[in-house]
Amino acid sequence: MPPHWPQHTKSALLQAIALAHLALTYVRGWCADSRLSRVRLKGENERLTFEVELLREELRIKDARMTRIPPRQRPRYRPWERLAI
Repeated sequence: MPPHWPQHTKSALLQAIALAHLALTYVRGWCADSRLSRVRLKGENERLTFEVELLREELRIKDARMTRIPPRQRPRYRPWERLAI
């Protein structure tokens, strides 16, 4: 957040984000516990899509970090670790 924003504005923004997170968590929980299989599948699909997005972002950050490290200082992997990668 910009440092010149008033403290009450920063606090209100954080509270709005927390409220949106709570609402999403509640809806996802409701979907997971629904008796309708269509709703359960839709909730599971959304959860898995979100997880894939998080993993892609994590890989992007890791790859960006690895490009900044000189090749000789990068971590060494054992043969079975390389095979897994």
